[in-house]
Order: sequence, then C-alpha cells, then structure tokens
Amino acid sequence: GTRWRSIGVQLAGAQAPGFRREPGAPVDAPAAPMPFALNARYMAEMRLLHREIAFVVEHADRVGGPPDAPLYVHISHVKQVPGAQPSSPPDDIAEALLQMGFAKTLPYSLAEMPSARAMRLRMAEKAARDGRRGVWRDFRPSESNAPLAASALGASVFARVQEVVSGDTLGLIVESGPMAGNPVRVFLASVRAPRLARLTSVAVGSVDEPYAYDAREFLRKKLIGKRVRVHIVYQKSLAATQPASGSQAPQPAQQQANVMLFASVFKEGGGGTGGFDADVAEMLVRAGLATVVKHRSGDDTALEYDALVEAEKAAKEARKGIHKPVSASAAAGAGAGGTAAPGVRRINDLTAPDAKKRAKDMLAFLEKAGAMSAVVEHASSGSRFRVYVPKDRMLLGVALRAVRAPAPTRRSGSGSDTSEQGEPGGDHALAFARDSLLQRDVQLEVFGIDRNGTFLVDLWIVGQQKDAAEMLLEAGAAVFHESRDSNPRTPRYIAAEKRARSSSRGLWAHQSAPSTNGAAKANAPDNGAGATGAVVEPPSRVRVRVVEVGQGGRVFFREMNSEAKQRSQSVEQALAELPTDADSAANNAVPIAAIKNGEVLAAHFSNGWFRAKVLRRNNQSEKILLRFLDYGTEDWVPARSVMRFPVGSAASAVPPLANEARLAGIVVAGGAPPGGN
Repeated sequence: GTRWRSIGVQLAGAQAPGFRREPGAPVDAPAAPMPFALNARYMAEMRLLHREIAFVVEHADRVGGPPDAPLYVHISHVKQVPGAQPSSPPDDIAEALLQMGFAKTLPYSLAEMPSARAMRLRMAEKAARDGRRGVWRDFRPSESNAPLAASALGASVFARVQEVVSGDTLGLIVESGPMAGNPVRVFLASVRAPRLARLTSVAVGSVDEPYAYDAREFLRKKLIGKRVRVHIVYQKSLAATQPASGSQAPQPAQQQANVMLFASVFKEGGGGTGGFDADVAEMLVRAGLATVVKHRSGDDTALEYDALVEAEKAAKEARKGIHKPVSASAAAGAGAGGTAAPGVRRINDLTAPDAKKRAKDMLAFLEKAGAMSAVVEHASSGSRFRVYVPKDRMLLGVALRAVRAPAPTRRSGSGSDTSEQGEPGGDHALAFARDSLLQRDVQLEVFGIDRNGTFLVDLWIVGQQKDAAEMLLEAGAAVFHESRDSNPRTPRYIAAEKRARSSSRGLWAHQSAPSTNGAAKANAPDNGAGATGAVVEPPSRVRVRVVEVGQGGRVFFREMNSEAKQRSQSVEQALAELPTDADSAANNAVPIAAIKNGEVLAAHFSNGWFRAKVLRRNNQSEKILLRFLDYGTEDWVPARSVMRFPVGSAASAVPPLANEARLAGIVVAGGAPPGGN
C-alpha cells in the first residue's frame, strides 16, 4: 500500500506571526499568539487542513540552519472538498495570506524563487500595506518612505543626464515640474555600485573600489547627455553637509533639502520598441558592475526589483565583473604595491597640490604626444577643466589657451553659508561648460603650461566640428584671448565672438564683457603674455570712494550710486538690531573652536557692530584675524567680541560694500601678483 511520511514544510516567500511566551513566564505557560497569528492559522486551516496537496520544494533553509529545519515549498495544488465553494482569495495560500495582511514577505526566501512568483507575493504584500490590513493596520511610512515634498520631483518625469557621478548616482536636469531646469541628483534604487576614490586634497591616497571606474564608465557611455525616464520610488534623509572649499558645481536642489532621491531610471530603446523601457539598473547588475540591495519587508523597492535579482543571479553564474574570483596572488601583489588588482585603476594625478613639479616635467612628453583622447571629469569654470587621459592613466588640470571665462561664484565650504562672489557671467559660463563638455569624450592637444601647473590646451568634443573654445565664444560664455602662440583657428574664434556680441548672448547681453583683472585674471591661463588680447569693449567710468589702501597694490572702494546707498542702509538697519551693550555681546559670543575660516560674523567695537569675514584664527591667544567687509580693513580682534548673525538677517545676505581692486599691469613691491598666491 501507500507509504506516508511526515515532514515539516514552510511556505516559501512568506512568514506569518507566530506564538511566543512572554518574558519571565513559566516554562509550562502556554505561548501567547502575536497579533493576527490566530487569523493566519485559521485561514491556513480552513484551506489546507486534512486536504490533499501538491507542492514544489523551492529551497532548503539558509546555510547554518538547524538540521531539522523545514523545507520551503510552494503549494501548487489543493484538492477541493466535494461541494465546497471555491475561495475568493488566490489559490496560492502564501499570496492569500499576504493579501489579507496575515503575513509578511521573507526577503531571503524570495531571492530563491522564480522572479514572476516573487513579484506576485511582493505586490500582494504592497496591497495589504497600502490598505492598512492585518499586521499593517498601524503601519506608518518611515521618513525614508514618506511622500516627497511638494517642491521635490513628482512620481515620474523625463530628464536629461548631465553627469554620471558614480556607478549608481546620476546628475539630472529635469524637463518639467517644480524642479524643471535645475540640477537634481538621483540614486539608482535597490542597487549599489563600487565606490570611486575621492580625488581631492582631503582624500590623498584613496583608491577606487574594484570595478568602480568600470561601472561609472558603463553608465557614462550609455547615458551622458541622453534623455531618460525617471520614476522616484523612495527617499532617505541626508545629514546636512557643506560642499568642499572652492566648489563651484551647482548644489543639487534636493541635497539642499537634505534628501536623497532613489529612482528607477529607464533609457530609450529597450526591447526594440523605441520606448523608455530599458532599466539602467538591470543593465548595470547584469554586467556584474553592481549588487542588489536586500530590502527589509515593508520597504519600497525598485519597480523591477525581481528582474534585478534575476540579473544578479545570471551575473554571478557567469562570473562577471565584481563576481569574478580574484586569485590570492593577484590580491597579494596589489596589497604589496605591485600591479593593481583586477578592476582597480592607478592614476598619475597631476592636479594634486604637490604635483606642480611633476606636471612641468611631463610637459615635453605631452607636447610631443599631439592629440590625445580624454574624458572631462570636472569643470572649475567655463574655461578650466580636469581631464582624465585613459591611455596614460593621467589626471590633468587644463585651461583653454584661446579664451578666458569669468570666474564663477565659489562657496566657502567652511561651515557657513557664505560664498565668494564671482564675475558677471561666471555662473552662466560654468553652467554652459558643464552642460556641453562635462564627461564627454574629447580630444586635446597641449601647447604649454602656466606657473600653477595647469596645461594650456586646445580641446574639442569627439565627432564635432567646433572645438570647446569656439563653442564658448558662440554662446557668449567667454571672451577671446589671443596667446603668443600662433593659432590657425584664430579667425574662427574672432568670428564666433562677433556673432555672440551681435546677438547679445551671454556675457554680451548688456554689451559689456567681464574685466580680465582681479578675480577673472586668476581664472585665465597664465601663459606669460603681457596683454590680454581680448576683444572687450572699454568699460564705462564708475564713480567710487576709496575706503582703504592695502598691501600689494590692493585698493578697496565703495560705489557712489543709489543702489549702493540702499545696500548700505539695509546693512546699517540690520546691524542696529543687534545687542548694543558689551555684556550681551559676550553672552552671544562664539567659541573660538567653532569659528571657521571664511565665515561672516558680526564684530563688536565701542562704536557698534560691523560685518567681518574670518581670515585666520589663533587658538592660543583666542584672537581672530578679520576683514571688515564694508571698509576693507583687516585687524586681529578677541574671539569674545564676535557673534553670528540671526537667521534671516539682511546683514548676512547683502554683498560686501567695499570692493577690492588691483592696479592692472604691474606688481607692487611687497605684494603677490594679481591671481597669484
């Protein structure tokens, strides 16, 4: 006859509430049911108890489980009792429990199941969670899953990829909605790519994680400058951070709100339909360049999460990318300073603060190399870039030799919200350069080097007729600067600048170009030419009052016009609202350890309050060196005599009334040359 055997099984992909004893209860005390445990058991009994079933074993217990652990099964068929009414919930008991809110999904079990069935179980759980049924009745979305703020992105939008920050982070320009036209940083939902090294002075010696650069390049070649469909699925709070000192890149809008947006991103052309249905994250995972995040039950996930899981399985089986086994000898050689481990690049960084001599030593080699292929990694201004040469694995700081772009606004990054005002048109030039050149494949040719170790180059995008200098001139984002080296493109540059001027584009909107003195001079390539050679209309005369003469030919002046007078009145009114006595000033004093260089504070003297910028501090004497923004003077003052402005005070919003200027064309004894150190 038929032989029967009793075994214990568990539903794959789902886990219902159980029974447990209260802490401190006697051993023989009955186990108390957890919320909705009785409902789940009753539903299972009504549909399965004493019935014949057919099941498929999906997987065994996790590695390291007890020997008697149950098998995880999918009940594929239940023999109905004659005369019984068919049940309205789905035939799959696991799906029915999830749909009623009597169970939650089991993430590690879902990963072992076919993706189609795993998706059905997740959708059933989501329906119960959205309906607040069963175990989800008191569910409240966490901060990371809270609805997006009204000022943030909508659920689904189209955008253009401006920058691929890393293998799982994109910088986008949104086409519509409240964020239209603004830079927005988006993270690919439910995946994690290896991290790139931070190529900054504060991260000297850091290296890429294996295959980090490959992942970034995989996305860059497919997405940069392309239109994509973005579906925001969840967000996470982000600790407030300050940008690095001297940073010019526009801050993503949601980072200012301390929010990280996670989205499913789709590019055009998936499946040959011409629609936006090619999941970028799935392509990355299938290539073995990212891993899938294991979410907890109840967390929101990427739209095609199960497809991501299947793609990761396929990449592991094929041993692609990060799933490729690394031999012990290769790992040991990389750790001992030998050849780099697979997927890790080593860079000769000629932009580092200590690389000026190495850069000058490389000049002869780079000049003889002729045209070189490179990728624009960073834009400091409209005409200054950091480029990576893959063939020689070099990172170069370059400046266009034929044009000068005005200096953009620079944030201080020193713990305050202050920024160094740039030249007129500088932000427009930087935005144009980021939009047109950032992370593009380019060709460049080196013609010299300036005293700061920046190479003077001609640069053009691969496959385009115009070079970068002509593009900037055409857009009115720079002025022509004729170097002492002959340049066959000079007639084209002059013609492009004339077209921009006649059309009043960019810098020529008001028929005047930014001055090439002062801050703009520091932004131009220092090629030793005595004259600027720029085709600039003569500036109009401005009536000013000199308020301070500093060292090295520095002069501070105030403009004598109605607008400057209104700004002065606003500052005086805001300063008058601060405490007037010394005791109140001492009570609001800022500890010297909390004072940052570049921070704008209120400094108290016997005759009132003044706006000042911190230049330096001396912890031993507890004094700080200040520059008074409205007078140009500098002095050491006790730290106890300064305080921060109240939030929203006009005193911290109005630009300095005293403007700095330098005598053009000369170097005054005892001072650094314009644009120097």
